Amino acid sequence: MRYRFAACGGTFDRLHDGHKALLLKAFSSAERVLVGITSDGFASKKTLGRIIQPFEERKRAAAVFLSSRGLLKRASIIKISDESGPLVSSRCSCDCVVVSPETLAGARRVNAARTRKGMPRLPVVVCRLVLAADRRHISSTRVREGDCDRRGTVFSKSAKPFALNPGMRITLRRPFGRLFASAAEASGFIRRAKPTKLVLVGDSTSRVLAKMKPDVCVMDGKIMRKKVPRIRFGEKTIGVRNPAGKVTRPLLSALRNALRGGRVLVSVAGEEDLAVLPAVLFAPLGSLVVYGQPKRGLVIVAVDEAKKQQALGILRVR
Repeated sequence: MRYRFAACGGTFDRLHDGHKALLLKAFSSAERVLVGITSDGFASKKTLGRIIQPFEERKRAAAVFLSSRGLLKRASIIKISDESGPLVSSRCSCDCVVVSPETLAGARRVNAARTRKGMPRLPVVVCRLVLAADRRHISSTRVREGDCDRRGTVFSKSAKPFALNPGMRITLRRPFGRLFASAAEASGFIRRAKPTKLVLVGDSTSRVLAKMKPDVCVMDGKIMRKKVPRIRFGEKTIGVRNPAGKVTRPLLSALRNALRGGRVLVSVAGEEDLAVLPAVLFAPLGSLVVYGQPKRGLVIVAVDEAKKQQALGILRVR
């Protein structure tokens, strides 16, 4: 059945394939669509709400997508501050609501509120979920948590054990992020950034930045190839073997597990230099990964979607 005016809504943070499917379902169900996008205040209540994109950025992304499909002229995009939006107002002319299975309960609450007001219930059209590579659905929360990307690539499934080759060795000698000449400069940057998670890679880095209250430290008991006493850190230690010049499957697993816990030490028997790559890949967006650049200073990698794709590109190299 085709409706005259459908309503759909959501946070639409980091517009992903699931959002696109919902929007397309709404426009295939009705002549016009009211697209409700949550306000910054409402969105901030979600997991990692602090790093959700601002309303205007989310609205712009939705508009660009709809324009690319020739649908923008049929859309009305509004800001909503609760799950009902305008649907419980007598002035609302929507004649159906389009939801995902995740938000079906919200549609039922909206209809219950309409019934209490003496308004007719809205027919509910359910859009199928778009699944990621692990058969779980894509969500903005998973993207923010660093679990998958907007297209459903699951990082833990896509990253493979990696052995450094001569060409990649030259590439990785260049700083993977921003170089700071001193620990004081790096500390100031970290304080201002207020990262989602702070990961320190290397014994020297972990020592000089210990006061920054890192979430994860990765150490192999060596500084400049010389053995040093291991320091205590965190509530949990994950021990792993990892030879020099490699990222092994156990190291990938250790970093992923460490970033899902509290304050964790990853203690490496072998070498931890390349642990920066899985740390960037598995860390939540808005995190910082810090490592030392010999005789130059400290490199801080700001974890965003582009950096994750860069790390994944390296960890897919054969």
